[in-house]
Amino acid sequence: MSNNRNLISMEQTYERMNRLGVPLNIVTICRIKGPLNADILRKALDFSQHRHPRLNSRIIGSLEHLRFETEGTQKIPLRVIEGVDDQHWHEVVISELNKKIEAHRVLMRTTLLYHSNNNSTRYLITTTHHAIADALSLVKLHQEILTFCQKIFKGESIEVPCLAALPPVDEIIRESGKISLQSQENRLENLNFESLTFEKNVPMEMRRTGMLHRQLEKVFTRKFIKRCKQEKTRIHGALCAVMLLTVVEKIRAEREIRVSCRASVDLRKRFKPMISSEHLAPIVSVISTFHTITPHTSFWELAREVTQQLEVVLERGDIFRAHSNFHKKTKTVTAEQSKALATISLANVGMLDIPSVYEPFVLEEISLYLAVSAYGGLFCAVFSVFKGRMYFNFPFSEPSISRNNMEIMVDNCLAYLIDNI
Repeated sequence: MSNNRNLISMEQTYERMNRLGVPLNIVTICRIKGPLNADILRKALDFSQHRHPRLNSRIIGSLEHLRFETEGTQKIPLRVIEGVDDQHWHEVVISELNKKIEAHRVLMRTTLLYHSNNNSTRYLITTTHHAIADALSLVKLHQEILTFCQKIFKGESIEVPCLAALPPVDEIIRESGKISLQSQENRLENLNFESLTFEKNVPMEMRRTGMLHRQLEKVFTRKFIKRCKQEKTRIHGALCAVMLLTVVEKIRAEREIRVSCRASVDLRKRFKPMISSEHLAPIVSVISTFHTITPHTSFWELAREVTQQLEVVLERGDIFRAHSNFHKKTKTVTAEQSKALATISLANVGMLDIPSVYEPFVLEEISLYLAVSAYGGLFCAVFSVFKGRMYFNFPFSEPSISRNNMEIMVDNCLAYLIDNI
């Protein structure tokens, strides 16, 4: 059965942005302890590429006729870098976020980073085209790659059955009866909101994705989760609230201010049967909530309001409609480049429930980063929890937000969070 097909609108948007030199890549980084080398990783990547139809695909054709095609797909590139210090991974991640993918060849690339003064630690960094994956499926993919590495190291035999290619996501939505994409009218979102002021506005293709990484220790993770339960709010609502209040403080508004919160939502569990995360695909949607913040708005009050609005949107099924409208939102961003997409954006990946030990390899950390150079004036975060520790990655579009101001906001954001738990 052929896995070739035309790209749907959302997939087309990712590739069009890629060709414009404004990539929307996902970069995943694993910090690994153990004797991982290029030979072992090369074999593991080959097994994964054989298993996943879209890793064995490329994108061809003009902007008006983009297609996935298997024939002619190259091997996943693997480069090996000797790092100069323990923070070299940060430079590699930023470089990968800003480098477009040669989609006519293959839709993923890989870097293995090591340090000559630290023989036991390796960094596995993958850069993936957003048209073929989401955060959850990439976490699962890295679990799979490390499992292959373990078996290769031990000399075990490996059988790699190919997964069947999923239908296009809009087809899954339509056939599930969640929404008729042809007949359902689109809801118009209220676009009246305030956001960060552009420090410097340049054409989209001249922007770059910057990135800040932060972690909070296990003790704060436990206290935060416990407090959210006590306050009857979701973790997601509390994270959105602290980000919104951070922006309002930056705006220095001593008045009522209208803000918007843009959130990624996993669709996999909302289908019957549920779609497993072992299938590499972008099965996510994005929804927005709107809030009025006054000088008297409390943190937990706002967290509960965000949670309540989110639950209403999830209940009425707007998430499926929003998936089909993703390309329209991106067109708005490209047409109105001096306007922010929202006040804040949160990708809450949640608890990363994968093993940490793949003897002799140990996965010490795993984290995900999004390229956001297209989205000027937007305060973004990617949140996850692994081995009891909270990971915050804050990508931002330079020069609309300077690194210095972003560092101030991030420090204020996390200080505000800690003070309220």
